[in-house]
Amino acid sequence: MARIGMKQLRRYGMGVKQGVHSVSKFGVKLSHSAAGLAPLAGLALGPEAGVAVAEAAGVGGMAASALERASR
Repeated sequence: MARIGMKQLRRYGMGVKQGVHSVSKFGVKLSHSAAGLAPLAGLALGPEAGVAVAEAAGVGGMAASALERASR
């Protein structure tokens, strides 16, 4: 079994942290796009669908934002 040095472990951890940060930034952008589509979903599918899309975008945006802040 190979031993992992502290330098290698730290480098791996920084790479994972950077990857999580970039994915969470993309999630924030995607949630803003979904929030913009909520009125169209409301018109096409009914007001309940529009509200559901808006709420899902809000919750997803908060989760992605929290993950982005945690991975800084």
